[in-house]
Amino acid sequence: MPDKINNHVILNHIDKPARFLFWSVDQVIVCLCPFAVGMITGHIGLGIVFSIIASVGFKVFKKKFGKSKVRSILYWHLPTAERLVNKGLPPSHVRLWIK
Repeated sequence: MPDKINNHVILNHIDKPARFLFWSVDQVIVCLCPFAVGMITGHIGLGIVFSIIASVGFKVFKKKFGKSKVRSILYWHLPTAERLVNKGLPPSHVRLWIK
């Protein structure tokens, strides 16, 4: 009799986050943003230092509070497309602007 055949291979990997090399995607974004700012401003050394600090800090924060806290902070503090688009539009009840 052969070894146990795992018919549910996909279910074993469904909860694993997407990875870039050995980092998760959110860690890569947190690491690359300070580095990109450092490259743009011409301070590559500071960009690398801040990138390492941000990466380690994000890892510690995520370990201490979890992914749900990171999502809630991003939800409440980053603008969404609806907020950006609707910011400059007048209210719908205003039909004529007279000064």
